[in-house]
Amino acid sequence: MKFLKFYADWCGPCKVLETNLRRAGIENYEAINVDENEELVTQYNIRNIPVFIAESEGGTELGRFVGVKSPDGIKKWIDELNE
Repeated sequence: MKFLKFYADWCGPCKVLETNLRRAGIENYEAINVDENEELVTQYNIRNIPVFIAESEGGTELGRFVGVKSPDGIKKWIDELNE
């Protein structure tokens, strides 16, 4: 499973999500700045930020959440995807 995080430098909740991802032990993800990657924003249908997406290694989207989750909430979300 691989992860994508859509964010912007000016986005306060994006900074909180980054901290919570680190606290949850999730440090291996692709960070995509929405201000610099319009093509990916369109491809992934990003309407709000932050957005955190889980994909299979083949690129199939397994799940996403919008906004901020607590470190425990992030771990639970990933555990549910692995079931």
